[in-house]
Amino acid sequence: TTCYGQTSLFGPPPSSITSSSGNNTKEVEDLTRENQRLRESVRKAAIEKRAMQEKVNSIVTDQGQSTSIKVLRERNAALKKEVERLSSKLRKYVKPKVTRVEL
Repeated sequence: TTCYGQTSLFGPPPSSITSSSGNNTKEVEDLTRENQRLRESVRKAAIEKRAMQEKVNSIVTDQGQSTSIKVLRERNAALKKEVERLSSKLRKYVKPKVTRVEL
């Protein structure tokens, strides 16, 4: 059988097990039910593991993005300072032109 695209390590479901004796039949049925509960537990654990892995991947990705964002903000701040510095130098040498007239 397969679970999430992977072959099950537990083999076929226990419903194919049969016994000829009455006591053995009850024991087989009890073991079958326990086996099914254990399979369900493993399935739920696999789902939980996948969800946790997705959360970890999301956190790692977010940290990488926040680092990139931080670097970009620092670069933007440095560029703004450079633009202000060059603009102030330019204003010293160039007379301001009238670009807008209000009435």
